[in-house]
Amino acid sequence: MKLKFFTVHSSLLTVNSSLLTVNLSLLLLFACLLMASCEASQRSGHRVGNLYYKITVDAPQGGEVSVVGCDEGCVSISVPERVSISVPERVSIDGATYSVTGIGKGAFRDRIFLHKVALSATLTIIGKEAFQGCSRLETLTLPESVREIGPRAFHRCEALNSVTMPRRLEKLEEYTFYECRSLDFVAIPRGVREIGEGAFAGCSSLDSVSVPEGVVSIGESAFSGCPSLDGVTLPQSVRAIGRYAFFGCESMDAIALPEGVTRISEGTFCRCRSLHTLTLPESLERLDKWSVWEAPSLTDVYCPAAEPPSLHGDVFDNNIATLHVPAASAEAYRKGKWGKVFAKIGK
Repeated sequence: MKLKFFTVHSSLLTVNSSLLTVNLSLLLLFACLLMASCEASQRSGHRVGNLYYKITVDAPQGGEVSVVGCDEGCVSISVPERVSISVPERVSIDGATYSVTGIGKGAFRDRIFLHKVALSATLTIIGKEAFQGCSRLETLTLPESVREIGPRAFHRCEALNSVTMPRRLEKLEEYTFYECRSLDFVAIPRGVREIGEGAFAGCSSLDSVSVPEGVVSIGESAFSGCPSLDGVTLPQSVRAIGRYAFFGCESMDAIALPEGVTRISEGTFCRCRSLHTLTLPESLERLDKWSVWEAPSLTDVYCPAAEPPSLHGDVFDNNIATLHVPAASAEAYRKGKWGKVFAKIGK
């Protein structure tokens, strides 16, 4: 349970000068008590040191726990500005020893003073929103044991500039690193097959991404709103690219889509204002509306498909670019919708 809002009775908002101070004090006290109640409810579990744990596997041997919260030291305004947390490999609860295998949902959510976390090698799961809003968390190394990271796990970690991901990871869930504004480089592990919706959206400092062979799909808005991103090489394994995947990547100057991609979805390269060269695959069958819209720098589009891919809606808004197509297919492109968009069509 996390406090979203609370209602204040109108009687507390009197402008009577003799009651104003008292009413404000009561209001603040009420808010603090309510928030403390919510925090206690969220982190209910077994306290060991400054962390709270929930038993997930209760067994005489081989028991497991997940971290579900930390004490007030991570959120209180009375603590130093830089707080470190160390997640151990094992903890003792009521005389029994448990392996720490997970970070639970929202365990460290909005701990704004948390700047460093040491994660144990026994962890396998980082839960949904686990570190969301940890705005001062700067670097992060995820142990090789981690095989799953939940949605929005690091959303709004605005100071995070470096992250090392484990090789066992198979999917980047939706909005995993959404709005991590200081993150400037990402090396996606070779085991990843899917980059989820909005996984790196709003990472305004991100200028280079290494997408490994094996990635099959790039989700909707995966890199949307990354104006610094200029270096992206897509592997031949990619088959699907979601809507608005690279929307607003204003520094991207060239990109080549791998063979096997059959569709460019709505808004995929919209507002890529520096894009000058676009290389399409021979397998391409259709382009949706606005897929290459507001790309004023576009000078060359290479489309090797013998049969012109279908255009749905307004795809291009730059008719000064040259469209390069197979010589035997040039006439077919000129007579169709492509000829209405591109004045120059040649080999």
